[in-house]
Amino acid sequence: VGETVPCEVCGAAVPFQTYETHLLTHAGGSSGSSSSSSGPRPQKSFSNKKCAECGLQVPSGEYEDHRKAHALEKQLEKLDQCRAEQDLGDFTPESLAFRLVELLRVQGAGLPGHSRPQTAFKVGDQVNTLWNGDGFWYSAIVLKDNGDGTFKLAWAPPFSCWEALPRQRVEDIASLQGAETRDVVNFDVCVKFVRRMMALAEDTRLGVSFQPEVVFHWTPAQNHKSIIEDSLLVPGETSNALGRAVTVDNGEVLGRGIYTSTDPLFGAAFGKGSSGAFMCLGMPGRQWRSSRDWSLGRLPGPPERKRKRAQSATEEDTYDSLHNVSVRVYTSSDLLLPCFITEVSAVQDLRAILEEAKQWLLSKICAWKPELLARAVTGFPVGASVSVRSSAAAAAAATAA
Repeated sequence: VGETVPCEVCGAAVPFQTYETHLLTHAGGSSGSSSSSSGPRPQKSFSNKKCAECGLQVPSGEYEDHRKAHALEKQLEKLDQCRAEQDLGDFTPESLAFRLVELLRVQGAGLPGHSRPQTAFKVGDQVNTLWNGDGFWYSAIVLKDNGDGTFKLAWAPPFSCWEALPRQRVEDIASLQGAETRDVVNFDVCVKFVRRMMALAEDTRLGVSFQPEVVFHWTPAQNHKSIIEDSLLVPGETSNALGRAVTVDNGEVLGRGIYTSTDPLFGAAFGKGSSGAFMCLGMPGRQWRSSRDWSLGRLPGPPERKRKRAQSATEEDTYDSLHNVSVRVYTSSDLLLPCFITEVSAVQDLRAILEEAKQWLLSKICAWKPELLARAVTGFPVGASVSVRSSAAAAAAATAA
């Protein structure tokens, strides 16, 4: 007796040699096998079922095994996570960053920007592309997908007379609309952010804050990839992704630094057509609060008016960030953690996610150094001298006003 295989549709024992022909009878594609003498067996259709985990279309007969494979994969990931946390230790920048990144990625798993690759360009799409002649980005139109990771592009007006690019690499193309809302948190960038947060938590200078706030940064779409890899950088710092120093593109009216705003609409014009802004956590550190007059509100310290005596400048002469109405300017990249690229319509939901992440991180920092709890609530270090006005004096002042 030859080897038989159970049919996954009707359950019959079928000779191995004729198994494929037998399956075709269920699909209605062959009449090569005769019906059983006991009459036709009930047939199940070859319908597919969409996996709720990964979105793939899976044959109904294989769906249960496919689902179990996902469950096993999750168990293995959880085991790997536990091992990684044990290796990283407790209350280290690496361990806290590991868990913070996981929290943000889990919360952002269902965002629309994850539903398709960021390199899925279609014929007719308007894009920005890099011209190797000068290293700058220009507008173009997708003419053809070559199917090998390259695209044929035509230059858009006013550069239409330039020769078309027959095989432009996908790495050198960026959507004119930027990216749909998605998480972009980077583990290495997060480690630097948490390490700076822990350092600020131990900083005894009066007025230093390690409590992050949510800020937004608009930039053209072609800059998104390098920012995700290297974080936001101060002009003059070298980007590993770009292989060159970051330049000043929109002026330095408030001094040199990374410009952001607590208002998601502020600076949208700097995106030059991008529909998404970076949504970040930003740490004030020692913050300079400037006047409402931008012409008078430049950041003090070595980067500005004290540049000539920077070598002798003390820590009290320097500031980590500037506060000007809704604008925040940061003097160092490790004061910022890009978490999402977001469209304005999604800001409210993402703000709740970042608030949860911020509170979790603050709780871990305070558990690491319990004496920081009062400072996290009040903003003043333990032992700091402060002025307190009595409630009676406050009421008298209000009445006089």
